Amino acid sequence: MQECESNPERYYELVSTLTPDRVKLQGIFKKEREKKRVALDAAIVLHGLGGNFYGSSLNLGLADALGSLGIAVALINTRGHDNISMSRIAGRAETLGAAYEIVDDCRHDVAGWIDWIHQRGYKNVCLIGHSLGAIKALYAAATLQDADIKAIVGLSATRLCHDAFLQSERGADFRKWMKIASKEVELGNERKLIHVDFPFPTHMAAGAYRDKYGPEDRYDWTRYVDLISVPALLIFGERELQDNAAFHGLREKACEICETSDSFSMTVIESANHFYAGVQQRATDAMKDWIQEKF
Repeated sequence: MQECESNPERYYELVSTLTPDRVKLQGIFKKEREKKRVALDAAIVLHGLGGNFYGSSLNLGLADALGSLGIAVALINTRGHDNISMSRIAGRAETLGAAYEIVDDCRHDVAGWIDWIHQRGYKNVCLIGHSLGAIKALYAAATLQDADIKAIVGLSATRLCHDAFLQSERGADFRKWMKIASKEVELGNERKLIHVDFPFPTHMAAGAYRDKYGPEDRYDWTRYVDLISVPALLIFGERELQDNAAFHGLREKACEICETSDSFSMTVIESANHFYAGVQQRATDAMKDWIQEKF
Protein backbone atom coordinates (compact mmCIF):
# COMPACT_ATOMS: atom_id res chain seq x y z
CA MET A 1 0.00 0.00 0.00
CA GLN A 2 1.54 3.31 -1.05
CA GLU A 3 0.42 6.06 1.30
CA CYS A 4 1.62 9.14 -0.55
CA GLU A 5 2.58 9.49 -4.21
CA SER A 6 4.93 12.38 -3.39
CA ASN A 7 6.95 10.09 -1.14
CA PRO A 8 7.57 6.76 -2.91
CA GLU A 9 9.56 5.47 0.10
CA ARG A 10 6.48 5.60 2.32
CA TYR A 11 4.97 2.13 1.96
CA TYR A 12 2.63 0.50 4.44
CA GLU A 13 0.88 -2.82 4.87
CA LEU A 14 -2.84 -2.74 5.65
CA VAL A 15 -3.36 -4.79 8.83
CA SER A 16 -6.01 -5.59 11.42
CA THR A 17 -6.26 -6.95 14.94
CA LEU A 18 -8.92 -8.28 17.29
CA THR A 19 -9.10 -6.74 20.75
CA PRO A 20 -9.57 -8.86 23.90
CA ASP A 21 -13.27 -7.93 23.83
CA ARG A 22 -13.43 -8.93 20.13
CA VAL A 23 -13.59 -5.58 18.34
CA LYS A 24 -11.93 -5.71 14.93
CA LEU A 25 -9.66 -2.75 14.24
CA GLN A 26 -7.60 -1.72 11.23
CA GLY A 27 -4.31 0.06 10.78
CA ILE A 28 -1.23 0.32 8.61
CA PHE A 29 2.20 -1.05 9.40
CA LYS A 30 5.67 -0.24 8.14
CA LYS A 31 8.59 -2.54 8.90
CA GLU A 32 11.87 -1.06 9.97
CA ARG A 33 13.88 -0.12 6.88
CA GLU A 34 16.85 1.66 8.41
CA LYS A 35 19.54 0.20 10.64
CA LYS A 36 18.30 0.14 14.23
CA ARG A 37 19.71 3.13 16.11
CA VAL A 38 17.86 2.95 19.43
CA ALA A 39 16.66 0.34 21.94
CA LEU A 40 13.02 0.53 20.87
CA ASP A 41 11.69 -2.07 18.44
CA ALA A 42 8.27 -0.75 17.47
CA ALA A 43 5.88 2.15 17.97
CA ILE A 44 2.08 2.26 18.05
CA VAL A 45 0.69 5.63 16.96
CA LEU A 46 -2.83 6.55 18.16
CA HIS A 47 -5.07 9.12 16.46
CA GLY A 48 -6.96 11.88 18.22
CA LEU A 49 -10.70 12.35 18.75
CA GLY A 50 -12.62 11.36 15.63
CA GLY A 51 -9.41 10.66 13.72
CA ASN A 52 -8.16 7.50 12.03
CA PHE A 53 -4.93 5.80 11.04
CA TYR A 54 -4.56 7.57 7.69
CA GLY A 55 -5.87 11.10 8.17
CA SER A 56 -3.20 12.88 10.23
CA SER A 57 -0.22 14.47 8.48
CA LEU A 58 1.32 14.95 11.93
CA ASN A 59 1.14 11.24 12.75
CA LEU A 60 2.48 10.28 9.33
CA GLY A 61 5.41 12.63 9.88
CA LEU A 62 6.05 11.07 13.27
CA ALA A 63 6.00 7.63 11.62
CA ASP A 64 8.64 8.72 9.10
CA ALA A 65 10.88 10.00 11.90
CA LEU A 66 10.48 6.76 13.83
CA GLY A 67 11.34 4.78 10.72
CA SER A 68 14.56 6.76 10.31
CA LEU A 69 15.59 5.45 13.74
CA GLY A 70 15.03 1.84 12.67
CA ILE A 71 11.74 1.52 14.53
CA ALA A 72 8.82 -0.42 13.04
CA VAL A 73 5.60 1.62 13.11
CA ALA A 74 1.89 0.79 13.34
CA LEU A 75 -0.54 3.66 12.79
CA ILE A 76 -3.75 2.28 14.18
CA ASN A 77 -7.46 2.81 14.68
CA THR A 78 -9.03 2.63 18.08
CA ARG A 79 -12.76 1.92 18.27
CA GLY A 80 -13.26 5.68 18.53
CA HIS A 81 -12.05 6.27 14.98
CA ASP A 82 -13.97 8.83 12.94
CA ASN A 83 -16.95 10.54 14.50
CA ILE A 84 -19.40 7.73 13.68
CA SER A 85 -18.22 4.44 12.23
CA MET A 86 -19.20 0.82 11.78
CA SER A 87 -17.08 -1.84 13.45
CA ARG A 88 -17.29 -5.59 13.93
CA ILE A 89 -17.73 -6.83 17.50
CA ALA A 90 -17.69 -10.61 17.83
CA GLY A 91 -18.65 -10.75 14.16
CA ARG A 92 -21.61 -8.36 14.47
CA ALA A 93 -21.78 -4.90 12.92
CA GLU A 94 -22.01 -2.19 15.58
CA THR A 95 -22.15 1.60 15.42
CA LEU A 96 -19.15 3.05 17.24
CA GLY A 97 -16.85 6.03 16.69
CA ALA A 98 -15.86 9.09 18.70
CA ALA A 99 -19.46 10.15 19.18
CA TYR A 100 -20.18 7.03 21.22
CA GLU A 101 -16.86 5.91 22.65
CA ILE A 102 -16.13 5.28 26.29
CA VAL A 103 -12.46 6.19 26.64
CA ASP A 104 -11.77 3.36 29.09
CA ASP A 105 -12.18 0.92 26.20
CA CYS A 106 -8.92 2.21 24.71
CA ARG A 107 -7.04 -0.15 27.05
CA HIS A 108 -8.58 -3.07 25.15
CA ASP A 109 -7.69 -1.48 21.82
CA VAL A 110 -4.06 -0.89 22.82
CA ALA A 111 -3.84 -4.42 24.27
CA GLY A 112 -5.03 -5.81 20.96
CA TRP A 113 -2.42 -3.89 19.01
CA ILE A 114 0.38 -4.78 21.43
CA ASP A 115 -0.59 -8.44 21.01
CA TRP A 116 -0.46 -7.97 17.23
CA ILE A 117 3.00 -6.38 17.51
CA HIS A 118 4.15 -9.30 19.69
CA GLN A 119 2.94 -11.77 17.06
CA ARG A 120 5.13 -9.98 14.54
CA GLY A 121 8.12 -10.58 16.79
CA TYR A 122 8.55 -7.12 18.29
CA LYS A 123 8.99 -6.08 21.90
CA ASN A 124 10.12 -2.80 23.50
CA VAL A 125 7.14 -0.76 22.31
CA CYS A 126 6.63 3.00 22.39
CA LEU A 127 3.07 4.36 22.59
CA ILE A 128 2.61 7.66 20.77
CA GLY A 129 -0.54 9.74 20.48
CA HIS A 130 -1.87 13.20 19.70
CA SER A 131 -4.67 14.93 21.64
CA LEU A 132 -7.10 12.25 22.85
CA GLY A 133 -4.63 9.73 21.41
CA ALA A 134 -2.04 11.05 23.87
CA ILE A 135 -4.50 10.60 26.74
CA LYS A 136 -5.18 7.06 25.56
CA ALA A 137 -1.46 6.27 25.39
CA LEU A 138 -0.96 7.48 28.96
CA TYR A 139 -4.15 5.83 30.24
CA ALA A 140 -3.42 2.49 28.56
CA ALA A 141 0.14 2.42 29.89
CA ALA A 142 -1.08 3.15 33.42
CA THR A 143 -3.88 0.58 33.37
CA LEU A 144 -2.31 -2.26 31.36
CA GLN A 145 1.10 -2.22 33.05
CA ASP A 146 2.42 -4.18 30.07
CA ALA A 147 6.11 -4.89 30.54
CA ASP A 148 6.81 -4.33 26.84
CA ILE A 149 5.62 -0.71 26.92
CA LYS A 150 8.97 1.01 27.29
CA ALA A 151 8.18 4.64 26.39
CA ILE A 152 5.34 7.10 25.83
CA VAL A 153 5.17 10.25 23.73
CA GLY A 154 2.06 12.36 24.25
CA LEU A 155 1.49 15.36 22.00
CA SER A 156 -1.10 17.87 23.23
CA ALA A 157 -2.64 15.67 25.90
CA THR A 158 -5.59 17.76 27.03
CA ARG A 159 -6.49 17.61 30.70
CA LEU A 160 -10.00 16.20 31.01
CA CYS A 161 -10.60 17.86 34.37
CA HIS A 162 -14.15 18.85 35.26
CA ASP A 163 -13.17 21.64 37.66
CA ALA A 164 -10.57 23.06 35.27
CA PHE A 165 -13.20 23.28 32.54
CA LEU A 166 -15.60 25.03 34.92
CA GLN A 167 -12.90 27.55 35.83
CA SER A 168 -11.92 28.25 32.23
CA GLU A 169 -13.16 31.28 30.33
CA ARG A 170 -15.80 29.06 28.74
CA GLY A 171 -16.97 27.57 32.00
CA ALA A 172 -20.59 28.67 31.43
CA ASP A 173 -20.72 26.81 28.10
CA PHE A 174 -19.32 23.68 29.71
CA ARG A 175 -21.80 23.84 32.58
CA LYS A 176 -24.69 24.09 30.10
CA TRP A 177 -23.67 21.05 28.08
CA MET A 178 -22.83 18.96 31.11
CA LYS A 179 -26.30 19.68 32.50
CA ILE A 180 -27.95 18.67 29.21
CA ALA A 181 -25.87 15.49 28.87
CA SER A 182 -26.41 14.48 32.50
CA LYS A 183 -30.16 14.92 32.16
CA GLU A 184 -30.26 12.64 29.12
CA VAL A 185 -28.23 10.02 30.98
CA GLU A 186 -30.66 10.19 33.90
CA LEU A 187 -33.52 9.57 31.43
CA GLY A 188 -31.74 6.49 30.06
CA ASN A 189 -30.75 8.18 26.79
CA GLU A 190 -26.99 7.54 26.98
CA ARG A 191 -26.67 7.11 23.20
CA LYS A 192 -28.71 10.18 22.27
CA LEU A 193 -26.58 12.46 20.11
CA ILE A 194 -26.34 16.10 21.12
CA HIS A 195 -24.53 18.82 19.16
CA VAL A 196 -22.17 20.39 21.68
CA ASP A 197 -19.85 23.35 21.17
CA PHE A 198 -17.55 22.76 24.15
CA PRO A 199 -14.70 22.02 24.19
CA PHE A 200 -15.24 22.20 20.40
CA PRO A 201 -18.22 21.77 18.06
CA THR A 202 -19.15 18.13 17.46
CA HIS A 203 -21.91 15.57 17.82
CA MET A 204 -21.49 13.37 20.88
CA ALA A 205 -23.72 10.92 22.70
CA ALA A 206 -24.87 12.15 26.09
CA GLY A 207 -23.28 9.20 27.86
CA ALA A 208 -19.97 9.66 26.08
CA TYR A 209 -19.91 13.37 26.97
CA ARG A 210 -20.65 12.59 30.60
CA ASP A 211 -17.98 9.87 30.61
CA LYS A 212 -15.25 12.11 29.19
CA TYR A 213 -15.94 15.33 31.05
CA GLY A 214 -17.87 14.37 34.19
CA PRO A 215 -16.79 15.24 37.75
CA GLU A 216 -15.26 11.78 38.27
CA ASP A 217 -12.31 12.92 36.09
CA ARG A 218 -11.78 9.35 34.88
CA TYR A 219 -9.33 10.43 32.18
CA ASP A 220 -7.46 13.29 33.81
CA TRP A 221 -4.03 11.87 33.02
CA THR A 222 -2.38 14.03 35.69
CA ARG A 223 -4.06 11.84 38.33
CA TYR A 224 -2.29 8.60 37.34
CA VAL A 225 1.23 9.70 36.45
CA ASP A 226 2.47 7.80 39.51
CA LEU A 227 1.41 4.59 37.73
CA ILE A 228 3.77 5.34 34.84
CA SER A 229 7.39 4.40 35.45
CA VAL A 230 8.71 4.35 31.88
CA PRO A 231 10.16 7.46 30.20
CA ALA A 232 7.38 9.73 28.97
CA LEU A 233 7.66 12.87 26.86
CA LEU A 234 4.92 15.50 26.88
CA ILE A 235 4.85 17.85 23.89
CA PHE A 236 2.60 20.92 23.79
CA GLY A 237 2.06 23.83 21.45
CA GLU A 238 2.74 27.23 22.96
CA ARG A 239 -0.46 28.73 21.55
CA GLU A 240 -2.73 25.92 22.75
CA LEU A 241 -1.44 26.32 26.29
CA GLN A 242 -2.24 30.02 26.12
CA ASP A 243 -5.52 30.11 24.21
CA ASN A 244 -7.30 26.74 24.35
CA ALA A 245 -9.82 26.26 27.17
CA ALA A 246 -9.06 22.53 27.18
CA PHE A 247 -5.55 23.39 28.45
CA HIS A 248 -6.58 25.73 31.25
CA GLY A 249 -3.90 25.59 33.96
CA LEU A 250 -2.18 22.63 32.33
CA ARG A 251 1.22 24.21 31.74
CA GLU A 252 1.74 24.77 35.43
CA LYS A 253 0.48 21.28 36.30
CA ALA A 254 2.68 19.61 33.69
CA CYS A 255 5.74 21.53 34.91
CA GLU A 256 5.01 20.35 38.44
CA ILE A 257 4.77 16.73 37.26
CA CYS A 258 8.07 16.95 35.39
CA GLU A 259 9.80 18.48 38.42
CA THR A 260 8.63 15.74 40.78
CA SER A 261 8.71 12.69 38.50
CA ASP A 262 11.74 10.83 37.22
CA SER A 263 9.72 9.57 34.25
CA PHE A 264 8.27 12.72 32.68
CA SER A 265 9.84 15.35 30.46
CA MET A 266 8.16 18.24 28.63
CA THR A 267 8.80 20.25 25.49
CA VAL A 268 6.77 23.29 24.40
CA ILE A 269 6.88 24.07 20.68
CA GLU A 270 7.06 27.80 20.09
CA SER A 271 4.10 29.36 18.20
CA ALA A 272 2.42 25.96 17.74
CA ASN A 273 -1.34 25.46 17.96
CA HIS A 274 -3.10 22.21 18.82
CA PHE A 275 -2.37 20.72 15.38
CA TYR A 276 1.17 22.13 15.05
CA ALA A 277 0.13 23.82 11.82
CA GLY A 278 3.21 25.00 9.96
CA VAL A 279 5.59 23.68 12.61
CA GLN A 280 4.99 19.93 12.59
CA GLN A 281 8.66 19.28 11.87
CA ARG A 282 9.59 20.91 15.18
CA ALA A 283 7.33 18.52 17.06
CA THR A 284 8.70 15.57 15.10
CA ASP A 285 12.29 16.62 15.78
CA ALA A 286 11.54 17.02 19.50
CA MET A 287 10.24 13.45 19.66
CA LYS A 288 13.15 12.08 17.65
CA ASP A 289 15.81 13.87 19.71
CA TRP A 290 14.22 12.67 22.96
CA ILE A 291 14.10 9.04 21.82
CA GLN A 292 17.74 9.17 20.75
CA GLU A 293 18.73 10.67 24.09
CA LYS A 294 16.74 8.20 26.22
CA PHE A 295 17.19 5.01 24.21
